[in-house]
Amino acid sequence: SAQPEVLSWRVVASGPRPAFASALEVDMQGDVAFPEPINKRLVFFNSDFVETSVYRRSMLVPGQALDGPVVIEEDESTLIVPPDFNVIVDQARNLVVQGRKSL
Repeated sequence: SAQPEVLSWRVVASGPRPAFASALEVDMQGDVAFPEPINKRLVFFNSDFVETSVYRRSMLVPGQALDGPVVIEEDESTLIVPPDFNVIVDQARNLVVQGRKSL
């Protein structure tokens, strides 16, 4: 018999909102100057290398949206957003990655 294979996970959680999360929120209205990539590098996706922009997470601002492919680096981890996905920085500076719908 075949072993089960997990292809994706989705978690939705809710509960009381801690005061700390509210303190991190930033007003996303008004003009926002989006940072430029710090570098570009070749990253392998599917069957080929793609020139990919690299950003420092600490430089990303709430309201910023980036279309993949993109690499976001920080000291503790690296997030790789593949083609056909985008990432949005929310008010609490979370990185929200979503698949783009095909037209």
